[in-house]
Amino acid sequence: MKGVYVLGFIEAIKQKVGQEKFQKVLQHAGFKQEPVIFAIIDVDDGVFFRIIHSTSKVLNVPLCKITEIFSDFWIHHFTQKLYRKIYQQYNSFKDLLLDLNWLHEMLTKYLPRRKPPKFEYQWENEKTLLITYKSKRNLIDLVISHAKAAAKFYNQKINITKVGENTIRVEFLD
Repeated sequence: MKGVYVLGFIEAIKQKVGQEKFQKVLQHAGFKQEPVIFAIIDVDDGVFFRIIHSTSKVLNVPLCKITEIFSDFWIHHFTQKLYRKIYQQYNSFKDLLLDLNWLHEMLTKYLPRRKPPKFEYQWENEKTLLITYKSKRNLIDLVISHAKAAAKFYNQKINITKVGENTIRVEFLD
């Protein structure tokens, strides 16, 4: 997993709960101190999973709420510092959504063990899109949370539902 993604999650949680609570999250995850993570390197997926699951347990907050908090921060704050030009390339949430395969390939291009997710698209009708998420990481809930946050960023009203283990339905409402 790209280091910048893990760093974004860590920053989101620190801002939401403070350094002291975050230290408890790290301890629960089995870290004596905050792991050293560089934005441009590949980080073992287990580091992210341990921290995100520990965040849910320590804060006693459902994982889906943790992903929403992270996604809002990731889309509206963290990536605006790093990837503002990318967001400016797209006129709408739909345009961004339909280009996720290219974006993930481009953003992980130089990682040695890159494993970006893949997305398959199928239009049910002109306003409803089925998206199948393909990744061994099984982060469909983060995909949903990121999609909601990105739609909000582009002022796009959507209805998004999980319709299968790795499939979501996105209805464009305006």
